[in-house]
Amino acid sequence: MGGMAYRKRFGSALLSAASLLALTATGPALAEAPPPLEEAEALDTSRPSDADTIYVTGVRIPPAGDWSSLPSLVVTSEDIALSRGFALEDVLNRTPLFAPDQTGTSNLGGEGVSTLNLRALNAASGAPRTLVLLNGRRYAASDEFGRVDVAALPASLVRRIDVVTGGASAAHGADAIAGAVNFILDKEFEGADVRLRYGVTDEADGEEANVSAAFGAPIAGGRGHATLFADYYDRNAVEASERRFASVPLDDQGGGAGFQPFGSSRIPGGLAVGGGRPPIPDPLGRDLNGDGAVDLFPSGLAFESGAIAPAAGFAPDGAPNPLPSLYNFQDLNYLQIPAERLSVFAMGDFDLSPALTVYGEASFADVRNTQRLAEDANDIPEAGVLSVPLSNPLIADNAVLVDFLQTNYDNGLAGDALAGDGVATIADFRRRMTETGPRRTERDIETTRIVVGGEGELGPAQTIAYDVYYSFSQVNRQDVIEGVTSDSQIQQALFAETDFVTGDVVCVDRSNGCAPLSLFGDGAISADAAQFISPLAEERLRTRQHIVSGVVTAPLDFGGESVTPVVALGAEYRKESAEFRPNEVLQSGELGPGATRGETDGDYDVWSLFSEFRAPIEVGAPLLRSVEVDGSVRVETYSTVGGVLSFGGGAVWTLTDSFQFRTRYQRAVRAPNVGELFSGAAANAPSFTDPCNTDQLGSSAAAAGRSVEETADFCASLGVANPAAFAGLPQVIAITEGNPGLTEETARTWTAGFRIAPEVAPGLSLELEYYRIALEDAIDDVDPTTVANLCIQSFDANDPFCQAIVRLPGNGQVLELRRPRLNLGLERREGVDWTAIYHRSLPPLFGVAPEVYAEQIGSFAFRNERRPTRGGDLIDCNGVFGGACSGIADFAQPKWRLANRLRLQWPNVALQSQVRVEGPLRNAFADDFDDLAAPRVGAVAYIDVSARLGLSDRLTASFGADNVFDRSPPILGFGFTGRGGGSDANTDPSLYDVVGRRVFIGLDLAI
Repeated sequence: MGGMAYRKRFGSALLSAASLLALTATGPALAEAPPPLEEAEALDTSRPSDADTIYVTGVRIPPAGDWSSLPSLVVTSEDIALSRGFALEDVLNRTPLFAPDQTGTSNLGGEGVSTLNLRALNAASGAPRTLVLLNGRRYAASDEFGRVDVAALPASLVRRIDVVTGGASAAHGADAIAGAVNFILDKEFEGADVRLRYGVTDEADGEEANVSAAFGAPIAGGRGHATLFADYYDRNAVEASERRFASVPLDDQGGGAGFQPFGSSRIPGGLAVGGGRPPIPDPLGRDLNGDGAVDLFPSGLAFESGAIAPAAGFAPDGAPNPLPSLYNFQDLNYLQIPAERLSVFAMGDFDLSPALTVYGEASFADVRNTQRLAEDANDIPEAGVLSVPLSNPLIADNAVLVDFLQTNYDNGLAGDALAGDGVATIADFRRRMTETGPRRTERDIETTRIVVGGEGELGPAQTIAYDVYYSFSQVNRQDVIEGVTSDSQIQQALFAETDFVTGDVVCVDRSNGCAPLSLFGDGAISADAAQFISPLAEERLRTRQHIVSGVVTAPLDFGGESVTPVVALGAEYRKESAEFRPNEVLQSGELGPGATRGETDGDYDVWSLFSEFRAPIEVGAPLLRSVEVDGSVRVETYSTVGGVLSFGGGAVWTLTDSFQFRTRYQRAVRAPNVGELFSGAAANAPSFTDPCNTDQLGSSAAAAGRSVEETADFCASLGVANPAAFAGLPQVIAITEGNPGLTEETARTWTAGFRIAPEVAPGLSLELEYYRIALEDAIDDVDPTTVANLCIQSFDANDPFCQAIVRLPGNGQVLELRRPRLNLGLERREGVDWTAIYHRSLPPLFGVAPEVYAEQIGSFAFRNERRPTRGGDLIDCNGVFGGACSGIADFAQPKWRLANRLRLQWPNVALQSQVRVEGPLRNAFADDFDDLAAPRVGAVAYIDVSARLGLSDRLTASFGADNVFDRSPPILGFGFTGRGGGSDANTDPSLYDVVGRRVFIGLDLAI
């Protein structure tokens, strides 16, 4: 990420550390088992792990056995070490339980953060329903919507990741609708460890480098322990132009022609549309539709609302060009965004007395990343008209240009106020602002977190355990946005004159450093004018979180031998606040409706009481050895929504030594966050299908229970000039803002599963889990297409949904749309997960007995559907791409996903192969059209290989390759045109690998 402060220091640090490793690497290649390679656990465990610890994420009381009623998955440090392992979201997203979300390849529509999404339940607006924990406690949110950027967590420091599904609100509170992910650091580390890792793609780009150091030691004669971690990570960009599938936007228009390249009518040099003039003759005879107008689209390819005629572009010398080319807006985009991370963690504990151990954690992380898109595509202005004074010396000297503007736009027609007044009035002028450079958003996210607490055991037998802590987190985020142009400053700079004293061309209004401007022709904008019309936009965000929590756990002795219940009681106070401050440039709206931002300033607090019990019951019957039941309840009072209740309960039946069964029911809640409640008005440009489109009138009429003619008349009453030949824009400026009237959303989850370890197959373990989740009153921004459809279905121009839509006078295109944030949604998920593990020792090979570990983790969804509004139709997105199921920042969800792993491990060598499979997808329009370029895409498999090698008792090397066969992603087409369904770059960059084959190598020195 060129130009960042840390990067210059990294090169010398890497060389120095590599030299140190080379000097200290002594001993034979096949020495005794080195400490960095952890030994596999005994064969009666479900999977290898790096610690003999019962996993208790999601519960306060550990289960009596090694299985809880709460479904869970464990990712060990060995799993991370044998993966590429630079980014934790990459490691977890390869697990079928997680749905693709924002990652390092989310450039278009992303927020520059990496988020986790269990069960595909995160809201389309970004609100999280997966809780992220660090060492069992809430981690800091990176924005006002509560999203946690897991890129701030360095992979090399993680000892284990616990993933629990089925809801965890009763244990941890809001946001755990789908479950929780707990990143656990090694707090007992002793000694020193330095790790280096480097990776690069097969195309010699997208380089990644990571260096980390860990130091740990006992203090005060063993009464305490202190640990310090430091980590630095740097990732370079991958350009879309460097991958053939992503270098040109592709569109699926049907007609059996396959995917076709297309582009934007926002072209360098400008495009003037309309103007009350006759069509420009086509000198090449390419008037394909026979209307006498210029056909801008070779081979009949249409863009957005179809062929734009009459229209003209402008050559570099300003002369009108009747056949302008469309612009490839994809070429400058990033496929992988560059990023940089510096983080430091300090942890320690000290025994003050036999009954009290104090502990603390302090961490700081600074994450910087950059998103880049093609130059600003400006419709100047978005509303109203563009006034072009023909007296501007930069225009007046071009006789051909002046004649064109006078004839077509200074003629008293199409909005021109007065013919011949010397001011041309253009109602629709589009331009790609190439002179201002690409649009860039540079983010700097600083996260500070402090935890202090005390724990211990009380009572005569020290059976009463307690834990009390205070946690403070603060995130400071700064976004700097470059390359977006100001409509008002463009208009100011167009009014120019000659200074009679100096002879220079200057602005009539010279305020704010105005530089004179001409818009006609690529290169017409000078460097000074480019700087003036693209003012620096900046926004700052600060979030704070305070938590005070305490819990007491004690057994209840009723004098029985078969039952010893354990009860936990606790209380918690949490306060969340956020302040978002865009600068005046963003607040004023001068960068256009799509770049307008409002301030956010709000907070809420919540008081919680929670309780949990667990009772193991020894039965001893031949077909029922034991039963363990558990339950939990959490009562919370929010300053915003009032009182809410979460509870859950489950049981584990051990029928025989080789068979167990479990089931659990949970009621989980999520209260609205600061952003959902209090965010200021903000605009973006999501995908949109106008129900008044000519080809949509039939379905719109059917949904409204009206005839096509009646529906067309209603569209005309809304401002659509000609419903019989109307095609709306594929994107719309959508404005959202907080809603203080929101209430909590509620999920009901039921899971049931079994685990079997057949005696006839030692080392084999099979686990299957059924889940069903129903989320009601879901909070989300109503989709723009849904808003427009509800307007048509109301058949009332005064309906609130109709009033939320502003259409341009004259043609009826949607100028902007206000989409409300409401408790209206319903989300349903149903499916099965399974894990099959085979783990045992093999006969000796070369005198050493290796261990084999084979695993398959799979997930199959029976149901993935949602209903955006009450009374609306359910939208089935199970294995579907396109339509309402995927698009900009919305990612497709296959019905099934697999992760297969085979590992061979010797005392000082580990070899691993992994096959990741993403299931097939069906086009949302497959049932409506039989001539699509991609009615379906098949399953996609990626093969990864890796190895770890003990070079000595202190030095371990790791190396490997991802996507060994360099599998390119399937082409879905761009999500905002035609019938494509990609999120970005003609595909889904979070579901599929868009970078290609990558190789990596690492060194780990234990000092």
